[in-house]
Amino acid sequence: MTIDWHYPRHDLTKRVMDAFDQSVSDTLTLFAPRRMGKTEFVRYDLIPEAAKRGYVPVYVSFWENRDDPALSLLLAIKSALAEGNWWRRATNRLTGAQLSIKGNASGELEASLSVTESKPTSPDSATLADLRKHITELLRKNDRVLLCLDEAQHLATSSAFESLVFFLRTILDENRKQIRVMYTGSSRDGLRKLFSKRKAALFQSSSQIDLPLLGSGFIEHMKSCYQQASGREFTYTEGQRAFSLLHHVPREFRSVIEKMILSGATDILNEAAHAYDNQVEDSSYPVLWQNLKAIDHALLIWIAYGHASLYQEACKAYLANHLGVCSVETHTIQNAINRLRGEHLSLIAHGAYEFEDARFRDWIIANTSASSSRLPDEQLCIEHQQSDRRPSE
Repeated sequence: MTIDWHYPRHDLTKRVMDAFDQSVSDTLTLFAPRRMGKTEFVRYDLIPEAAKRGYVPVYVSFWENRDDPALSLLLAIKSALAEGNWWRRATNRLTGAQLSIKGNASGELEASLSVTESKPTSPDSATLADLRKHITELLRKNDRVLLCLDEAQHLATSSAFESLVFFLRTILDENRKQIRVMYTGSSRDGLRKLFSKRKAALFQSSSQIDLPLLGSGFIEHMKSCYQQASGREFTYTEGQRAFSLLHHVPREFRSVIEKMILSGATDILNEAAHAYDNQVEDSSYPVLWQNLKAIDHALLIWIAYGHASLYQEACKAYLANHLGVCSVETHTIQNAINRLRGEHLSLIAHGAYEFEDARFRDWIIANTSASSSRLPDEQLCIEHQQSDRRPSE
């Protein structure tokens, strides 16, 4: 008996494709943290539905060849021109690199390229000309194309990729009646950095949507798959609590169920707790914490406990107490936030930040206290106040 572990997101698929069909938007950006299932959604929901509606889908992950994204795009276009179904086009064996396909913890297939490590490569004029040639051929043969650009924020990681961004902006502007684009990204801050590039504002007209968290339907689906595979059951409430413990990450929930099937374990809450503890233990958070500056610690604690308003007096007073000084300047906070953004924090709204890794936030809360601040040194404060009153020479 074959079990279909994939949980389809019918509603999101319909909303996205209707927006494309009705020209509500010709470009959309889908954000989700890693392991939340955005690539699975694009490959197993969006692309098949687009093909049914008459689109020719082109899928490229800019993480397949991180040093040469132009080559990844070129190979994807060439694959789309080749005969075969969309899966063969998306995972066609590529010349000059070895493609491996394997199952991951959420039951989806992943394609990865084994390439020689090198520095980021700026595409030369010949590569861009070849790209234009093949895109033109693809558009000549097909009325509508869905271009899926996975991990698009990677294009903002090196100045070597700016010519590719210029090229994409031009080609998409010239052919917006035929091309629909789905950008995906796992770093909100990385996407914002790419969107705001002054020299090549590729995504200014793209509407961003967040991948919705999976809920009761997903839990029921996985509960049914577990029962079919093992003959055993867990209750919906147990599944819901386990899924919540794993921060609603579908890949990790699927991994827990897979281990239960193989080991014969029946307590999903216990297995989820073990999985969470193992993830934290393997994360090297203590070493990471030690390598951060004291003000970074204070800011991360402040944000972890749900506080905002980083530049208001309440936060400044907390930081000063934590650091054992009399005051903290705005520019000092800004410098620390700039260090933390992208790797640990993402800006989600004006002045509001969230953790890139929710488990790191949990670790901080479990290992620190929101009130664990040192009192400022009295003599240091006196000297600081005296220097403020000292007339300038």
